[in-house]
Amino acid sequence: MFIDVNQRETILISKDSFRYLKIRRYIELFLILLFSPFICIVFVFVSALVISDGHKKIFFKQKRIGFQEKEFEIYKFRTIKNSNNNISKTGEFIRRHRLDEVPQIINILKGDLYLIGPRPEVAEEYFEFKNIIPQYHIRKMIPQGITGWAQVNHPHSATAEGNQKKLDYDKYYIKNLSLKLDFKIVLKTIRYIFTGQIK
Repeated sequence: MFIDVNQRETILISKDSFRYLKIRRYIELFLILLFSPFICIVFVFVSALVISDGHKKIFFKQKRIGFQEKEFEIYKFRTIKNSNNNISKTGEFIRRHRLDEVPQIINILKGDLYLIGPRPEVAEEYFEFKNIIPQYHIRKMIPQGITGWAQVNHPHSATAEGNQKKLDYDKYYIKNLSLKLDFKIVLKTIRYIFTGQIK
């Protein structure tokens, strides 16, 4: 149970759900260890793409609002040129197939993120939508993730309407948290990575 002081609202999440999340955390760490050779290959491949695109720095860090509204720095492969903020074709490829998110495995190891959960936003965006969308803060009641039910069902949106829809997906996920739903998210994420499209 979490009590959101700002909203004066009590959010109840079952002990079984938190127990499941704790167990899944260990499973995620085991899978990262198991697939570490493949992950290293992807790191090298994408790093080479970033360097070939003219970037001197491979990664960039950005502050995000995470679990229980705690701020942390998220890691991504660099895709935007510092000079003009334009994205090259290489950068578009990296983003379309979500390869820019791979460094967030570091965030999982640090405990900032889980593999699956609501997506952490930049501070300005989060607090803006929190002020205009009822119950938007509920997204922070469980650990945030690289992928999630909202991410595989709705594209990124900068509008209140779009974020209301994403909130609805996140609320559904929190309410129906289970291994079956997580497995479905993983399958949809894999399809997203290979096709570059949300279906």
